[in-house]
Amino acid sequence: MKKVVCLIGLVGICISLPAVVRAEQVTVPTGTQITVCLEEGIETKNKPGQIFAAVLESNLVQDGILVAPHGTKAYVKLLKAKRGSRLIGKSNMTVKLHGIRINGNIVHVNSDNFEIVGKGRGANTATKAGVGAGVGSVAGSLLGGKKGRLVGAGIGAVVGGATNLLSRGETVELPMETLLEFTLSESFTADVSVI
Repeated sequence: MKKVVCLIGLVGICISLPAVVRAEQVTVPTGTQITVCLEEGIETKNKPGQIFAAVLESNLVQDGILVAPHGTKAYVKLLKAKRGSRLIGKSNMTVKLHGIRINGNIVHVNSDNFEIVGKGRGANTATKAGVGAGVGSVAGSLLGGKKGRLVGAGIGAVVGGATNLLSRGETVELPMETLLEFTLSESFTADVSVI
């Protein structure tokens, strides 16, 4: 963005000046809900500690300041993964929001955990391990004005509630393009550029 300044005299001269951008620290408080869309799938065959790429599903705004726009890179960490069987019980895995890339830097964040527990060889369900966690498999597109509601091919799911997940034998999976909603368990501060 540029500002145009015109000096009026015998000859009109217009000078294009760059907008002044300043750095400002913004604190995003505990309890803020952040929804991300997975860019790669996560399964119980993956190893705990692995980091998976995601993007913000909507703008992250605090006190009227844009902290991170829609599409900003985010990272989800696999905390626990166990592939079940008839002998050792149900498959389960736990993930959390690990970080967000803000102003070129990865800002580490602490969120509630999201736990997925398999139910035998049938449909698997996602359950909350912390207040505010949610999942929605992207089967269609978001409806404008109705946050979190997903539609597609007659399948509906609400981000924040339980939903059916893909089942492959005794594994559970969060497919690519799954929406995950996390709630910050601690605040974080980031340097953002403000015009």
